[in-house]
Amino acid sequence: MNKENPSRDKNKINSFFKEIKSIIEKSRQNVAVAVNSAMTQLYWNIGKLIKEEILQNSRAEYGKKVILALSSQLTREYGKGWSEKQLRHCLRIAETFNDFQIVSTLSRQLSWSHLKELIYVDDPLKREFYTEMCKLEKSNIKIAEYLTQLPDIKVLKRKLHQSIAQAKNRLTLKEKNNE
Repeated sequence: MNKENPSRDKNKINSFFKEIKSIIEKSRQNVAVAVNSAMTQLYWNIGKLIKEEILQNSRAEYGKKVILALSSQLTREYGKGWSEKQLRHCLRIAETFNDFQIVSTLSRQLSWSHLKELIYVDDPLKREFYTEMCKLEKSNIKIAEYLTQLPDIKVLKRKLHQSIAQAKNRLTLKEKNNE
């Protein structure tokens, strides 16, 4: 410590603290991205295996029983997180994104929660749009949920035209009142 100028030492320590804090936060973010990516890729691989090997690319009635049995075994072995619903999410991501490279890239940009919402958007064009919106806006899952529930484009256009008409009416009324 600098006995002559303790304020300088305090500033230096604060500066080091901020720098170290930044390094820690960056590392935490990198770990979170890596874990999310690995988990998403795991889910895709499981879904692909179920789709191709168990269901043989068709949704047979026996597939429900197989998924239920798998869920039961996986839950016994690995604990919570392997419900029938989760296995269906795994299957859905493999059905939605056939190419592992797409999943690999998306898994580094979006969380599993984002992807889980997006894989249930049936229209590929809408799904691609919402995916890009989430990536660009760095939006959280609540925004992704909202985006996936937007009404049809015709409804949005109609509402836009209604809003414009209402604004014009208010402007006209305001101008008349000012005369």
